[in-house]
Amino acid sequence: MLVDALSGVAAAGPAGPHLGTAMDVAMGLPRAMGRGGRKRRKGLAGEGRAAQGRGAEPAAPGTDTMTADAPGADDGAGSGAGAAPAADSPAVPAGTLELYAPIDVSESALQEAGDALCRDYPELRVHATVADFDTGLVLPELPGPRLIAFLGSTLGNFDPHRRAAFYTELRALMRPDDALLLGVDLVKDPATMRRAYNDEQGVTMEFNKNVLRVLNRELGADFDLNDFDHRAVWNEEEGRMEMRLWSRFSQTVRIPALGMTVDFGRGEETRTEISTKFRRATLTEELLAAGLAVDHWWTDPQDRFAMLLVSSPGSATGSDDS
Repeated sequence: MLVDALSGVAAAGPAGPHLGTAMDVAMGLPRAMGRGGRKRRKGLAGEGRAAQGRGAEPAAPGTDTMTADAPGADDGAGSGAGAAPAADSPAVPAGTLELYAPIDVSESALQEAGDALCRDYPELRVHATVADFDTGLVLPELPGPRLIAFLGSTLGNFDPHRRAAFYTELRALMRPDDALLLGVDLVKDPATMRRAYNDEQGVTMEFNKNVLRVLNRELGADFDLNDFDHRAVWNEEEGRMEMRLWSRFSQTVRIPALGMTVDFGRGEETRTEISTKFRRATLTEELLAAGLAVDHWWTDPQDRFAMLLVSSPGSATGSDDS
C-alpha cells in the first residue's frame, strides 16, 4: 500500500510482463554500503525500510479501516507533538517515490520478497541491505527526503532502555525533511491480549517453542520440546505481554556448542519474548524525550493498533499541510 501511495503506479500483478529492475545489495554491514556490486535481482521487503522521494507523504494505511487524529487533539495524549494538519489539506501528489531500501538480516527473504516487488514496479530503484537493524541502522546517503518505515509491532520487543537508544539513533540519522512511519500495538483489555498469545490453534505456542528448536539445530542442544509448556502473561506494571517456557519437571539440558549444561527446576520459567503495548500519551512522551515529534496518528476503530508519522521538530512534515 505504501509503494502504491508513494509511486502512483498500479501494480502489474502476477502476470506482469516485466522481469524487474537491477538491485543493489549491500553486505557485511552495519556501516559499509555498496559492497557486492550490482546484481540482477528482483527484490525487497524487510523490517527496516527507507523510501527516498521528492517531498511525498504516505496516505493513511488501511484506507477506510483507519481513522486519523491530529496530534493536538484532546484525547489525553499530552501537549501538542506537532502542528495539526489542516482539515482541508490538499492531497499529496503521487509518483514521487524514487528508491526503496529495505533492511533485513535474511538475504533470501529480501530476494524472495523482491521477486514480486520489482516485477510489479519495474521503474522502482531498489537498494537492499543485509544487516541487523538492532546492531546499527544504515540508511542510504542519497538526496531527497526519506520516509523510514518501521512497521508491525517490532518496537514492542524492545525494553524501555533499548527503545530510548533506538529513538536516539533514528533521530541522529534523520535529516530535516525525513519522516518516520512507526507501527505499534496498543494496550487492550488484558483478557483479549492473553487469548491472542494463548490461541487455541497453538500457533503462538509453536512460535515460542521454536526458540528451543533453533538451539537444538544450531548449537546441538538436547531440549525436548514436549518437556516445556508455553505460557503468556500480561505484566501490568511493565505494560507488556511476556512469553515464557515452563519446565514440566526438574531436568538438565546440554548445549555442546557452548560447553554448557543448564538445570531447570520443576515449574521454572524462562522468559523468551516481551511485547510492549503502548498508550498514546506515554509513547508521545518517549518520542519527545528523544527529540521526535508525532505529526499524525492513525488507528483502527477499536483502538487496537496505531500508525504514527514522526518527524524531527521543525522539519517539513511538521508543517500545516503535512
